[in-house]
Amino acid sequence: MHGEEAAQSSLPRPFRFRHGRLSSSRATAGLPALCPVLCVARFVPGPALGSGGPRRFRAPTRWARRNAMTSSSLPLFDPQPFQAPAKTFSVAETVALYGPEALSDAQIIEAMLNRVRPGRAEQILAQVGTLGRLIGMGPAELEALGLTRTEMGRFAILQEVQRRSTRCIDAPRITSPRAAGTYLLPKVHGWTEERFGMLALNAKGELLADRILSQGTATATLISPREFFREALRYGATSALAWHNHPSGDPTPSREDIALTTRLRAAGQSLGVPLADHMIVGSDRWHSFRAAEAWD
Repeated sequence: MHGEEAAQSSLPRPFRFRHGRLSSSRATAGLPALCPVLCVARFVPGPALGSGGPRRFRAPTRWARRNAMTSSSLPLFDPQPFQAPAKTFSVAETVALYGPEALSDAQIIEAMLNRVRPGRAEQILAQVGTLGRLIGMGPAELEALGLTRTEMGRFAILQEVQRRSTRCIDAPRITSPRAAGTYLLPKVHGWTEERFGMLALNAKGELLADRILSQGTATATLISPREFFREALRYGATSALAWHNHPSGDPTPSREDIALTTRLRAAGQSLGVPLADHMIVGSDRWHSFRAAEAWD
């Protein structure tokens, strides 16, 4: 039997190769369903093409790739194991997983900000140095750092929370310069701007209200006796104590401080709400006009 006839004898009768092409006496539309192997295999001319030799079968390239991936060619262990990228937790996730004590200073600052862009909290912390100094800053300094009004309000609330947490649960009694200084020193710690405040007291010296009336620059603040005693009367005070801080840390009174104290004493006497004292608070000590001028 000749070579071409031998190659065709291995196929079913309906399929025969004629002149290098596969033909069928049936409809060729049924070829994929009847013989799927023939759809992917192809016959190429052999070396004896001119002599009528048999045509050779060539498997598709993807079969060779599949057969090459044997179990012996695959490594038992991955030489470079997969490493998941380090996850950066948000402020809320850090508090939920590890507690608020796990927050960094930058994360605490980030919680106070509206526009949280990468690196903004770290940049603010690098500019101010410490978190305590940032909390003690006034509105002008916070605005210079690029904070919005809402963000500055959050830091003001944080300052107030810190101030109230240092007070006793019961209303403190301010009956002496020492008691006033002990109360005011923790309050003004870390402030970098001068602020003027008023303590409204009842007849027993108990604190009715603690109000900041004016906030100025690093060297000066403005307050009028009318504004001072209007706040004192609003809280029903029988006496009022004036105080302000010196950001320089030195509580030595200036000429303006002495003149303002004289005006406040005169206004208080006319209104029936005497000035209990005028305290100047520094970094670790204070000055009392009552004690220095012996008002008693």
